Amino acid sequence: MRTIAFITGNAHKVAEAAEILSGSGIRLRQVDLELEEPQADDVGDVAKACALRGASMLRRPVLVEDSGLFVSALGGFPGPYSS
Repeated sequence: MRTIAFITGNAHKVAEAAEILSGSGIRLRQVDLELEEPQADDVGDVAKACALRGASMLRRPVLVEDSGLFVSALGGFPGPYSS
């Protein structure tokens, strides 16, 4: 079984992801690591930058999660800037 570090302070996110991955041969280990998030218009770019930074720091494969709130009536605002 392969173990991947899930960088998050939210144990509920880890439990949900572990449930989704159950039976896949992948086990998650929660790592609460503060990563500076870049400002970007695309949540994929934010997640990629954090994953690369986290993997470099931990020297192992990592999983990160990022999300945004996209309101159509506001042209997608606030998007990735919702936090």
